[in-house]
Formats: sequence, structure tokens, C-alpha cells
Amino acid sequence: MLGYADLRLPRGDYIVVVRQTPAGELLVGICYNPCIDDLLAHVDDVLNDAEFLDSLADPEEFISDLQSLRQDLQQKIETHGGRATEAELDEIADDFNRQLRELSEAHGVVDISFRSFDGDHLDEFAELGFDASRGFETFEDFKAAYGDAGPGQAWHHIVEQTRNAGRFPAEILHNPDNLVRLPHGSGTIHNKISAYYSSIQPFSRPYRVREWITTKSFKEQFEFGVQTIKDFGGAHLLPPRLRD
Repeated sequence: MLGYADLRLPRGDYIVVVRQTPAGELLVGICYNPCIDDLLAHVDDVLNDAEFLDSLADPEEFISDLQSLRQDLQQKIETHGGRATEAELDEIADDFNRQLRELSEAHGVVDISFRSFDGDHLDEFAELGFDASRGFETFEDFKAAYGDAGPGQAWHHIVEQTRNAGRFPAEILHNPDNLVRLPHGSGTIHNKISAYYSSIQPFSRPYRVREWITTKSFKEQFEFGVQTIKDFGGAHLLPPRLRD
């Protein structure tokens, strides 16, 4: 069963996506308008996204600028001391999201602003066999449960996390169905795939592959990501159901 329910929470209008698991558990999705907590968690995910940061020309400067924005947001919250109205909190969130877009443009990277999930992709998740109850709110939570990838290995999001944050539920992005261990380091498949996603290909012109692919649906991104791993000789690293 897939459906929707409207819910009003303290920080904006939310759409709660309701999904029933085979065990009968009801799962909730994600909000339309980003609230402060969503934005802070999103920035923390970006700062912990090693694959994304490794693709940048100057990751240290980008990290410094993003951390400064996060500190400014935290200070604004503390200045209000919990007395901000709902409208003031929405204004702070909207302004911060605008700054994230401007930061992306200044560094010439994909837009890292928090984008809203509208529930249009629920059928895709079900078709691909994704179970949100197995997912996590952050990548750090996933690693706390599943551990580090191991020496010479890295966790790889098949559907990238940073550009898709907010567009798809975190529990789908940080889900064992969307993460695989890949050899990591100079000359490895993980580095080759990262370089490929950062390149401009004939089919993606004038955009980099990671900018082009994130305009697609979740299903298209997932199938492209799986095929890319296969094209770089990593079929054996995928779960058995994805190897054919």
C-alpha cells in the first residue's frame, strides 16, 4: 500500500509519505519545505561525503566555506534562543538554502542546496525492491550500523547522495540497497568511477556526468550507476541480484 497524508508540524508544511512494509509497519517519508534540522543534517552529510569532496578542485576551501555557513546558521538559531516564530525560521532556512546554491556556483560544483521530495518516486523505490525501513537518516548512521568499508575500500552510493539530498528520502539514499563496497585508492574502480562522474561525456554535454544524471529519475540513476560499475569491471562487487 502506498499513500499520502497531510501533517502540520511546527516548522512548515509537511507531506508525510506513508508506506506499509510486509510486516505491517507504517513508514514516514520526508518534508516538502526544508526545516532547520534538515538543513543542518544535510550539510553534515555533504561534509562527510568523501567521494563528492574528492571530486572537487579545491576541497579544503570548499569545506572551509561550507563550515562557515553552517556556523552562521547555528549562530542565528542560538541568537533567537528558541523564540523565533515559524515565519522567521522559514526565512532563515530559505536564506541558508540560497547561500548553499551560491556557494555551489562560486566553486563550480553541482548544486548542493536541499531539494524537496514530493513523493513522485515511491513506485520506483518499490519496483527496485528498496525497503526504507532498512535505511538511515544520515550516512554516518549507516556506517555506525554497517561499519567502515574496510582497508582499501570505500562505501559507494549507487545513486549519489549529495546532489539528491532532499529530492529522495535519506532512508533510500543511505540504504544498504544503494551502497556497495568498492576498492578505493589510486587506480582503483572507485577512483575511476568518481573521475568518470566528474567528466563531460558526449551524452552529457555541456554538463558533467554527475550533473546530467541527477536530472533523471531515481530508477534511471540507479540503473545508470549499476551499469557504470559493470562497465568498469565491477560486476562481481555488486549484490548477486544486480550482476546479470
